[in-house]
Amino acid sequence: MRRTEAAGVASALAGACLWGIVWLPLAALERRGLAGLWTTFAVFGLVGLAILPGLVRGLARGTMEMPWRPALVLLVFGGLTNFLFFLALTKTSVVRALLFFYLSPVWNLLAARIWGGIPLTGRKVGVVALSLTGASVLLGLHHLALVRWSWGDTMALGSGLAFAASVVGLKGLPHAPAWSLAGLNWLGSALLAAAGLALSQPPLPGPVGNW
Repeated sequence: MRRTEAAGVASALAGACLWGIVWLPLAALERRGLAGLWTTFAVFGLVGLAILPGLVRGLARGTMEMPWRPALVLLVFGGLTNFLFFLALTKTSVVRALLFFYLSPVWNLLAARIWGGIPLTGRKVGVVALSLTGASVLLGLHHLALVRWSWGDTMALGSGLAFAASVVGLKGLPHAPAWSLAGLNWLGSALLAAAGLALSQPPLPGPVGNW
């Protein structure tokens, strides 16, 4: 395996591990009275604000190549990815949320075939079939557990679909620095959470004394 391939595999594994344990700090925040949309807004709002000055400065000086169309796609669908996944973790079990989210490579393959014209080889079809079969077994289809659908399952599945769509935005920003791409994701999540809070008007988080 070449060094670049090894780095890619290591990055994918690190990302998977991160997504797999992100529920731990979320559970700790929930125990302290910060849950649901408030958690999403607080987490992504803070990191989004931290990255915003550098993003604005780079765009204003013209030192950052970021066409607005793919940037908007990444802002919306990248934001939806995080937004829906965080909410899914509060509405369904961690295992179901992760399994539905990790079906996103299947949607990537299908999207590449439909919109990109990339042919589906026998190997790719086999991987898709194996992925769907494994997910069905783990989700309990043989015990009809998959039939007991919840809003959290819908959000987790939507998160995976949004991630597949956000790849379109990423491909349109090949020269933008990685930190700016992550920043667009975070800002999108914070804006969606803010809109959700404005529409649903949930009660304020628990008292400061809980912290």
